[in-house]
Amino acid sequence: FFFKQKTAYEIPKRDWSSDVCSSDLYAGVGKSWVLSKMALEAAKAGKKVYYATLENSKEMTLDRLDCLVSGIPYREYERGELTPSQKSRLDEARDEIKTYDNLLIDAPRHRNERTAIELYSRASLFEADVIIGDQLSHIYNPSNIKNNDPFLRMGDTIVQVSDLTRSFNIASEIGRAHV
Repeated sequence: FFFKQKTAYEIPKRDWSSDVCSSDLYAGVGKSWVLSKMALEAAKAGKKVYYATLENSKEMTLDRLDCLVSGIPYREYERGELTPSQKSRLDEARDEIKTYDNLLIDAPRHRNERTAIELYSRASLFEADVIIGDQLSHIYNPSNIKNNDPFLRMGDTIVQVSDLTRSFNIASEIGRAHV
């Protein structure tokens, strides 16, 4: 695997110098949470962040960001189990996130909007410093649609993302489920 990985010290120090990063983890371990946290930290550091949520809805992603900023467990929010104090914190978090005009959450749903070139073009129009994609397996790659091997399909998409990262000069973090 040839992508440079974010290390544990890069994230807290807001070091966004890695060209391309990818995580290969099983479902349910928190990839989307980590990507959301990275988006928030990059935005707080003044970076323009384009966050393409390809797996979850835009609303779910925004709700998760609200919970991250407020410190409220998303599962409690999802179940409607918030105390009045937590609801107040959630409102404050929503107000804070609205001030991040350097954070664009996008949820492209149509296949032609989910190609790597389209995602990078959107990020470029936003003049993003960082593109975060959740998740790699949802990027449509018409060049390998007939390939039945998931490892080769993923590899082709990773190469495409890597090339676009260098061409567009945008730091990237694309989460991917374990294949």
